Amino acid sequence: MAVKIRLARLGCKNRTFYRIVGADSNTPRDGKHLQVVGFYDPLAGSLFFFLPFSTFTFVLAPPN
Repeated sequence: MAVKIRLARLGCKNRTFYRIVGADSNTPRDGKHLQVVGFYDPLAGSLFFFLPFSTFTFVLAPPN
């Protein structure tokens, strides 16, 4: 299982924001994810991570 950090699109038309998620590489963009890592709002220009770096390493290399 290859895990990637990607953006999941949320919000409505012309008012989008994104969740930064760890997801399996075979799932669709807005499909099932393993863990939410943060948020990105392009309209406000804000990028917010709420998990420590150790969680990033867990998301990128989950135990088998």
